[in-house]
Amino acid sequence: MEHILLLTTSFPDERLGSEAAGSFVADFAEELTQHCRVTVLAPSTRAHVESRGNLRIERFAVPKLPLSLLKVGNPAHWVAIVRTLYNGQKALSRLVEAESTDHILALWALPSGYWARNVYKKHHIPYSVWALGSDIWAVARIPFVKNILQAVLRDSYKCFADGFLLKDEVEFLGQRTCEFLPSIRKLRIEKARAFATKPPYRLAFLGRWHPNKGVDLLIAALNLLRDADWEKIQDIQICGGGPLEVSVHAGCAYLRSVGRPVTTRGYLDKAQATKLLTQSDYVVIPSRLESIPV
Repeated sequence: MEHILLLTTSFPDERLGSEAAGSFVADFAEELTQHCRVTVLAPSTRAHVESRGNLRIERFAVPKLPLSLLKVGNPAHWVAIVRTLYNGQKALSRLVEAESTDHILALWALPSGYWARNVYKKHHIPYSVWALGSDIWAVARIPFVKNILQAVLRDSYKCFADGFLLKDEVEFLGQRTCEFLPSIRKLRIEKARAFATKPPYRLAFLGRWHPNKGVDLLIAALNLLRDADWEKIQDIQICGGGPLEVSVHAGCAYLRSVGRPVTTRGYLDKAQATKLLTQSDYVVIPSRLESIPV
């Protein structure tokens, strides 16, 4: 049976909020096991091995999680970035040297694709890349890193992206074809309520509390609503977590103080997120930057 090594920086673990980014990756990996043998290589706070059904998950230690919070432009993060790059490359090299690997699927272009390309050059194991919006719209702005990203995309066997605009950007940057591959989640819906066909409506926001996801725009917009507008809203739940946590809690506390039906909740696991979505009439997506088609 063909052996696929799924190399990712997003795979859920015991950390609060880790399912936000890694839930669909876990579902994707589980589905792959129906067709081939799959080993997942992902970061954690300590090196160890896990088993989940047919999945074997190899963890390598990194100094800081999530990796998305490490910024190349911040000198305070440079030591952690170098250690992460070294540990990830070492773990991947050790794994492919220990057992036969037919293909590496890198989620995402950086740093996973960078590690996979280095192994490809040494061991000739083909790799494919699934690109994220942050790969293309953030990291590609850094001149030296942009060159590395272009090489990763150019040398990969296949390129995938989870948005149509993102797919076009990958093709332009890598000067090669890219295929649309949507990110999806397997949700267990036991009992869904009927959606309201007239107000008042139940609204929900579920995502990172980060400027890119526009949670600050949502709170600002809620402050602009008049009493007549609020009569059409039964409640709005704002769920998640991230760097805007202080301002989100403060903004929502003010809305509640003037009688608005606003609830803040932290990170949700998959079951809680499923329940939120099935009990809401509308999901609000105020993102400034969003690659996933809506």
